[in-house]
Amino acid sequence: MIQIVKKVYIKVADKVSAEWSELPIVPASATIKIEISQEKAGLLQTSELKATLSRESPWLFRNLLVNVLLDDGTTHSFGSIDLPVRFSYERSSARKVSFKYQSKADK
Repeated sequence: MIQIVKKVYIKVADKVSAEWSELPIVPASATIKIEISQEKAGLLQTSELKATLSRESPWLFRNLLVNVLLDDGTTHSFGSIDLPVRFSYERSSARKVSFKYQSKADK
């Protein structure tokens, strides 16, 4: 199921005193897809976020923790100190970022 992302917050994972920072996403350009599949070791959650940025963030290329606020008010958190999120970056006529994050699914 693809959902519309309202806001994305990032925090440097390996810095204890880091504060949350909002990514400058272009309104209505970000989507997230979350899929849960059965694997031999249990349930696997694969989360993919894609967004267009209005400008670059200085923290974008670090190991991150990510909080995503959806348009329906729900939030999703991704990353940990041991398994942080890493964004991919593409710059053409727009600044596009994405990540694919896999973790054990909560049931």
